[in-house]
Formats: sequence, C-alpha cells, structure tokens
Amino acid sequence: PSAAYRLKKSVKKHKGLLTTAALLIAMLVSSTAVSGVFAFQATEAKKEADDQRQEAVEAKQLADSRLEQSRLDFDRALASMDTIVEVVSSAEFAQLPGVEKVRSDILAKMI
Repeated sequence: PSAAYRLKKSVKKHKGLLTTAALLIAMLVSSTAVSGVFAFQATEAKKEADDQRQEAVEAKQLADSRLEQSRLDFDRALASMDTIVEVVSSAEFAQLPGVEKVRSDILAKMI
C-alpha cells in the first residue's frame, strides 16, 4: 500500500481525535488573537489615561500659579487700602479745603 492510502486510512480511523486536535488548535489560535487585541486596547487605554493624568497635573499647576498670583494681588490691594485709609484719616488730609464730606464718606465705608 502507498503512503497516501495509509494516510487516508489512518485519518478515517482517527477522525474524532484529529477533529478534536484541529478544534483545539483553532481555539488556541483564536484565543491568542483575542488576547492580542485586548492587550492592544489596554495599552491604548493606558496611554490615554497617562495623557489625561498629565493634562490634569498641568491644569493643577496652572490653577496653583493663578491662586498664588491672586493672593499676591489681594495682598497688594489690602496694602493699597491701608495706605488710602492712612492718608484719608491723617490730619493733613483733613485740613485740605472741601474734603471733609469725602473723607467722612470714605471712612464710614471703610468701617
């Protein structure tokens, strides 16, 4: 008998076993492909999360910087107000002609 004949006979004899082996191989190949797709998606999601994290860090730094600038501006405004109150409440300012009404209005609003 030829090799082809023996192969056909062996395939017929072990048809169930060969079918099972083929199915297992197909399942292994398909599960490997699915795992590869999931790994790719996970990598992309991680990159996106890292980008969003970096954007959040930069936004926080900007907000902190603006908050610090706001505090400095507020402190300057308070210092300016202190200077204005000091000048308006001074005796020299009170002696200027026509400022008594303005002076009393400013001091009343400051309190």
